[in-house]
Amino acid sequence: MIKMKTSKKLLSVMSVIFSLLVIFTCVAFAATSASVDITPNKLSAVTDEISAKRVKYSGHNNKSSKRNLYFNTQYKDGNTWRDSDSLLVMPGINFNNMLDDKTYFTSSSHQWRLELNPYGVGLGGCSGSGTIDAVN
Repeated sequence: MIKMKTSKKLLSVMSVIFSLLVIFTCVAFAATSASVDITPNKLSAVTDEISAKRVKYSGHNNKSSKRNLYFNTQYKDGNTWRDSDSLLVMPGINFNNMLDDKTYFTSSSHQWRLELNPYGVGLGGCSGSGTIDAVN
């Protein structure tokens, strides 16, 4: 009887430890940064999602681009992506660590992404890249 209680207790403790390890592993490998490239034949490009309360972003519009390039930070509100910050960058310009100070969350993380979008409706012609980073 005592052996059975001890075995059940040990199994319970091991289950809790295993569950915690799984949770910590998931948190440790959660994306805190994502990058994207855009080529002249694309009308837009977006990064993978990252989880953060607040974000910063960096990027460049290659000198060879035919038009200015928007860098738009977006956060997920339910099933809808909402624009937060936007920066229009001329060809040949680089920028680093632009803090999105328009939207941030104090209580919980949200899903974020960075969209690269050439200036003008339905137009391509840009070559560049961008990165979004979590700031928590």
